Amino acid sequence: MTMHDFCSSEHERELTRSSPEAIAKIAIIETLRSKWTALPNAIISEFCFNSSKSRADLVIIDKDITCFEIKTDSDNLSRLKSQIDNSYLYFDRVIVVAATKHLKRAGECIPAGVGLWELCDNGALKVRVRPKISRKQAETIAQLMTISDLRACLRGAGVQPKSSLREDLLAALEGLPPRLAREFAVSALTRRFRSSTVGFLSQVAGRQLEVVDIRALSRFNEVRASVNALKAQRAAAWRMWARHLNQNTDVA
Repeated sequence: MTMHDFCSSEHERELTRSSPEAIAKIAIIETLRSKWTALPNAIISEFCFNSSKSRADLVIIDKDITCFEIKTDSDNLSRLKSQIDNSYLYFDRVIVVAATKHLKRAGECIPAGVGLWELCDNGALKVRVRPKISRKQAETIAQLMTISDLRACLRGAGVQPKSSLREDLLAALEGLPPRLAREFAVSALTRRFRSSTVGFLSQVAGRQLEVVDIRALSRFNEVRASVNALKAQRAAAWRMWARHLNQNTDVA
C-alpha cells in the first residue's frame, strides 16, 4: 500500500466515523438504486485523480462515468467552483449534491451542464438541475487510470505498446479508433474497482443501506484483512511465547 493509498484508506475510516458525507453517499446510492434497471459496473467512494491532486466524493461507472461532489451542512463552499471545473474536465457527468443551506450559493457556482441535487434536512434528495452528458474521449479517461489500468486496457485491445512507460502506453491508446479506445478504457478503469463493488452490492442486497456499508466500497479491504490476519498471528505467537516463558519460570 502506497502513502497515497494509506491516506485514502485513513480518510475512508474517518468518513464513516464523522458520518455526514457517508450519510449523503447512502442517500445518493439508494436514490440511484431505486431506478437501476441494471447494476452499475463500479461504485467508487473517494476516487483520486489528476495525479492524486483531486478527489471525487463518489463515482459511478456504467456506460458513462458520473462524478458526485458532496457538500453537507458541515462543509464550506470555498473550493467548490475549482472542484467542479476540474471534475468536468474528466467525467462524463458531474452532479453537485448540496445541503439545503448551500443550495443557492452552489447554484451560483455551477456552470452549464453540471447537475444540482438538494440534500434535504430529512436526508431526502431533490433534483434541482439535471446534468448534461459530455462523454470524454479515451485520452481524457486515461488521465484517471493507473499504469496497471492502461496496460490492462491495451491487453484487452490486443495492442502491444512500445514500452511500459506511461507516455508510450498513452500513445498506443491514441492509436486506436476513438469509440473502441473509450470502450476499452472504461472497461479497464472499471476492473480496478470491480471487486469492491461486487462485495458492496452483495452485502447490501435486499436491504436498506447503512452508513457502515460505505466501508465495503474500499478497495483496501483485502489489504486490511491481510494486515489484521498478520496481527492476529503475531499476537497468538506472543501469547504462546509468554505461556512457554511462564512455564519455564515455574519449573525453575
